[in-house]
Amino acid sequence: MSNLKNDQVSSEYTKWHSLIVNMPPKAALKNIADEIYGILMDVGMGDNYGNFMVISIYAFHTGESSLKASTGAGVMGLGSAKKIAGLPEKIIETAQSLIGLTQTADNLDYPQAQQVRFFFLTTSGVRVFECKIEDLREGHPFFEIFNSFTFIKGVADKLVTNPFLKLWGKVAVFWNRLFGGRKQ
Repeated sequence: MSNLKNDQVSSEYTKWHSLIVNMPPKAALKNIADEIYGILMDVGMGDNYGNFMVISIYAFHTGESSLKASTGAGVMGLGSAKKIAGLPEKIIETAQSLIGLTQTADNLDYPQAQQVRFFFLTTSGVRVFECKIEDLREGHPFFEIFNSFTFIKGVADKLVTNPFLKLWGKVAVFWNRLFGGRKQ
């Protein structure tokens, strides 16, 4: 069971997380058993004393990637960033060789603090691998995937801190308030 309490998780994040782990494949696959078409990595950040949140990043075989925090904040459409081009597909390719280390995901809950859960979205259902963050060092089977997701998070961080994008985000919020933009 996760450290997150209902009041620590935005309803937007809960819906997003459920949507991702239940997402069907979007493009033609090879149709082999346990073929991976997406990975969702959930990282439990913080401690067991009320300072806790989850950072989630997904990668799909189509090149899509996004990041979302349990607070509801996030960056969508990262797969189209030039620095990330090809990385989601590489994550999926690498993950295929790790399928034997996963197990059927009976629980789609968030990880505990300082834990990482890798949800493998496969043609045979959702599979999962869980470990401590501190275990994900060079030589660990999941290090390369974790490192790739960490790179994606770094790109997302730079986008969020870009002054132009902050201004554009404020303009978009203002525009939506004035002209009734769609809620996502």
